[in-house]
Amino acid sequence: MPVVAGPEVVGAAVVGAADDVVESASDAPPEQAAAKTRNPAARYRMRIDRRLGGGSVGIFFLAGGLRSLSRVSTIDNERVEMDLGIAGRVALVGASAHGLGFATARQLAAEGCHVALCDIDGDAVEQAASDVRDSAAGGDVAGWQTDLTSADSIDALLASVEERLGGVDILVTNSGGPPPGTFDSASDEMWVRAYDLTFLSAVRLIRGVLPGMKERGWGRIINFTSRTLREPIANLMISNAVRLAVAGMAKTLAAEVAEFGVTVNNLGPGPTSTDRAIQLAAARAEKKGITVDEELKATAARIPRGRLGLPEEQAAVAAFLASEPAGHITGASLIVDGGETRAL
Repeated sequence: MPVVAGPEVVGAAVVGAADDVVESASDAPPEQAAAKTRNPAARYRMRIDRRLGGGSVGIFFLAGGLRSLSRVSTIDNERVEMDLGIAGRVALVGASAHGLGFATARQLAAEGCHVALCDIDGDAVEQAASDVRDSAAGGDVAGWQTDLTSADSIDALLASVEERLGGVDILVTNSGGPPPGTFDSASDEMWVRAYDLTFLSAVRLIRGVLPGMKERGWGRIINFTSRTLREPIANLMISNAVRLAVAGMAKTLAAEVAEFGVTVNNLGPGPTSTDRAIQLAAARAEKKGITVDEELKATAARIPRGRLGLPEEQAAVAAFLASEPAGHITGASLIVDGGETRAL
């Protein structure tokens, strides 16, 4: 049964998954701790500040009271506030009980979307829906237990979301990543499960919401993938391969649906503070014979920004790609990794 709160719905959806992700350690910098605070009254905003003559235009994000996702510059003593224009839309977010999916659901709820969460863990998604409701700016919030490897489960989810909230306008695909390993360690069963979870889940969700988007003449599809779209990562054989399939499908689809007002983009996180990052760091640490903390510090040292990303930072980018002002961005794969990827 879904968990629900709030008024009527208009339409939106979100689904996604990424590879390099980690829960922050005890020595997390202050901005990571601050990012975990929740302010129910705050709305997600993008502001353009134009106060200092001759300066550069700066963008920063407000989400749950967080103001420091990027630095502000100004021009001509003017401040312009731009609403993302998605209040009242219905959003569906895949694998949203934790990590990137949860952060994205919360960002969209703070912007005024009606948000549907889903996860294979029913208790966890119920709790996540309750937490997201705390950040909601007037929209409904509901959660459904869903197995993203099952076509029947996805069909049931989509039917329930439409009945409760309305047609989906924003879809962000997210599903968790395949296990780490080399080519020799990957069995047929592991390849098939990764295909079902990472690729087919996105295909099935998109197939379910696309007709309504085309009919309404507006839609946003955002696929959480990985920075491996630009640069393969050692010991992630299955993920490196399957995520490219998602990107290829999305790029082709973007051209097919652009005339209907539907955009399709990929978002590729680098190392980010989520459970997935800890899993991957643990696998690397075992191969190297070092501790997980040592591996996480080594990971941070490779990133020009000097730290792992925050789920909220990834979610802020997803929310912008879902926005009205981002309507001319389609067929793109945006890597958000603090500069770690060296490929163009």
